[in-house]
Amino acid sequence: MRKYIILITIVVFLFSCSNDFLELTPVSDASSENFFQSASDFEVAVNGIYSAYQEQGYYGDFWRYMMEFRSDNIDDVNSGRNAGQDANINKFREVPSNTNVEAVWVAMYQVIARANTVLTRIENVDMDEALKRKLIA
Repeated sequence: MRKYIILITIVVFLFSCSNDFLELTPVSDASSENFFQSASDFEVAVNGIYSAYQEQGYYGDFWRYMMEFRSDNIDDVNSGRNAGQDANINKFREVPSNTNVEAVWVAMYQVIARANTVLTRIENVDMDEALKRKLIA
């Protein structure tokens, strides 16, 4: 008899919980799924796209390394500084361990991801068409 009680208890515990109980959405966190509700939300998001250009990996610092070191404008021959990362860019030797190159790529794709998020969400929100075209452009 005790075996049946234990078996019934185990079966009840196995089937009593469902996945929706375990997958709760935090109400305090904004995500791209629940953030875009109005035109002002899209204006904030577009400003966030342009804000990413100021990051160190983009125009803030490392972009200069990627563009200017490869031209005749800057010449970095000090391979001892910055573990030789700048000198390697200057000589067109990009290695996977170069954090400057990685920072530029991460910053570029962050801008692309933010823009794609705005473009995929903007059609579902009711707003002034002129403003919508401006934000898409």
